[in-house]
Amino acid sequence: MNHFKSASSMVTLITICNSYRWHATRRSELENTTLRAFTGAAMLFGEGPISAKTVAEAAASVAVCGAYIIAAGQILKAGDEELLRAALRGNVSLMAAAERARARLYLLRGFQAGTPEDLKAVGAIVGTAVVWDGLIAPQL
Repeated sequence: MNHFKSASSMVTLITICNSYRWHATRRSELENTTLRAFTGAAMLFGEGPISAKTVAEAAASVAVCGAYIIAAGQILKAGDEELLRAALRGNVSLMAAAERARARLYLLRGFQAGTPEDLKAVGAIVGTAVVWDGLIAPQL
């Protein structure tokens, strides 16, 4: 689970959540629910002064359902700051953002678990142009 994001990048994402928490009292109830879900996920990951051992414990601590805790955790694990901010602002629902994050996590897991033959097959199926333009060129 921890191999997707380094500790420093996870701390950065938790910091974003903390910055939204500072002004949460003036936000709508929906935004507060989303923020509470990210707070519960952070507790589950052991970030911050309070930690939770289970999803149920984290959910009870922040008064949201366990599905929201899991969804927020998937967004944090995916490491997409833009998606995190969109969910916290209410531009994207928490569950829709989690679905996008899950797609990224599945892609990462598949890529990391793939054998050299699997990776070669992916290159042959999607084409070298897609691999170059989508994976390599943006990193240059």
